[in-house]
Amino acid sequence: MFASTSQQRRGPRLGDQSLDKYPNMMADLAARIPEIGRHDPEKVRRLFIKHQDRIFFATDFQVYDRLTLGSGGSGPPPTDDDAVAFFEKHWRWLETKDRKFEHMTPIQGDWKIDAIGLPVSVLRKSARQCAPAARPLAAASGVESGARQKGLSPGRATG
Repeated sequence: MFASTSQQRRGPRLGDQSLDKYPNMMADLAARIPEIGRHDPEKVRRLFIKHQDRIFFATDFQVYDRLTLGSGGSGPPPTDDDAVAFFEKHWRWLETKDRKFEHMTPIQGDWKIDAIGLPVSVLRKSARQCAPAARPLAAASGVESGARQKGLSPGRATG
């Protein structure tokens, strides 16, 4: 939902229109925070609160023969400390109202993002309650979350 270039330019407005138009549509955040974080944080926050039952946390975190965070690139593989920093930036974007900080996947571009400071009730839905609705699709495709395999999950949001 948040992936295409045309959607990135139109930002939260298109996401809102799409979610309004298609009541069965769900959206995940995998590799989109660097793009979404460039938009007006209050508009993005309102979008997430309005559609809190249909936007869920996800990443492009993978564990196969090597750890991959977001866009893999051609550099050295990330370390466990890199993985911690990767997730901390996700939580910072979701949980705080910090402004102009480096996003989690620099390979996507060199810009700063603004956090959206979601309420805890919305964070819980994003991290725990929305994702199970999408699991049948993942199970049917044989995909399992690398983050879940590594035991990584949002700290305060799932508490």
